[in-house]
Amino acid sequence: NKIFEQAKEAIVKNKLFFFVNGEMAKTPTIANRWRASTNGVADPDNFISRTTESDMKTVSDFVKSKYGYETGSYTSFPADESNYELLARLDWNISNKHRLALRYNYTKNRSWISPNASSMDGGTRMTEARMSKASMAFANSMYSMDNLVHSYSFDLNSRLSDKLSNQFLATYSKLDDLRGSPSVEFPFIDILKEGQAYMSLGYELFTWNNGVHNNVWNIKDELTYYMGNHKIVGGIAYEYKMADN
Repeated sequence: NKIFEQAKEAIVKNKLFFFVNGEMAKTPTIANRWRASTNGVADPDNFISRTTESDMKTVSDFVKSKYGYETGSYTSFPADESNYELLARLDWNISNKHRLALRYNYTKNRSWISPNASSMDGGTRMTEARMSKASMAFANSMYSMDNLVHSYSFDLNSRLSDKLSNQFLATYSKLDDLRGSPSVEFPFIDILKEGQAYMSLGYELFTWNNGVHNNVWNIKDELTYYMGNHKIVGGIAYEYKMADN
């Protein structure tokens, strides 16, 4: 489903305008098919784990009463993909020769993923995946992949004469690839049974403070000279990128 809103209005007639557009979309998806069993017998063809509902309830009730931690559901898991977009723009006709446009863009995309299958701290691995015929995890151990974009631009167009024009454009973009969690801060715990993974809970072990941050600046000044059917373009451009993992 999608929700769409926009607004456009003149602040000063023929001089100053603003435009705002917002969109939100959600796409139903499935991030985890596995479910706990009632009898402890795995049925991989139907995505039924050997982990029992009664054991998951017992563990969930224990950590809630002992530590005040909510494990999240063991029957319903976050899954829907979401997309949020916002555009805000301000246009100013400064004079017959100069026009300025200021723009802001915001985008956030989110998708959900089951906890890491088998990796552990120190480079070791579980013998079975944490969501599998052998094991189950709780909803608050899922994590999201969040793509977040903030973008700003300053665009000044000037007509210096009948044959000469200039554009000065400066942009800044902040690009973040982040991981999110429905969990509060809590250790990630693996419970084993018969030497294999059986149950997992807590804040997904590779999600905390896991992100890539990019900052990009662009500046361009371009001068255009018109000669009948031809034009001569000259200018300077500068780009700077900074990444932080």
